Amino acid sequence: EYKKNKSKKKIMFPLFQTLFKMTESLSHKNMEYKDRIALGEEIKQLDKTAHEYLYAIIRTYQLEMEKDQFQNLPYSMKVNKNSVKFEMSKMPNRLILIIKQFVELHVKSLEESSSRSNFFEKKNQP
Repeated sequence: EYKKNKSKKKIMFPLFQTLFKMTESLSHKNMEYKDRIALGEEIKQLDKTAHEYLYAIIRTYQLEMEKDQFQNLPYSMKVNKNSVKFEMSKMPNRLILIIKQFVELHVKSLEESSSRSNFFEKKNQP
């Protein structure tokens, strides 16, 4: 028999929860325009998986923080043939900080993965 969970608390997906906590102490900081532009350029360079995570982060933020807006696409999103675009100027500052944190962690992870691969390639060469 199926029993309903009596707890009303929803569990955010762990990546969002972690990023949200990591940016708590920064939430008072506003990113300057030039930093937002630089972040946008970094995002353009990311792989498809990172873009999918970014969409999930943005959508989760919208659902968690702006509960009455769930039926709308988040932050003036535009859907193209094979991608989505957001206007950072329409996003809350905390969300921008969360995105920045994600991009930094993702790039660092890719760099570490690449250096491990290079290490093993060099080690296995005659």
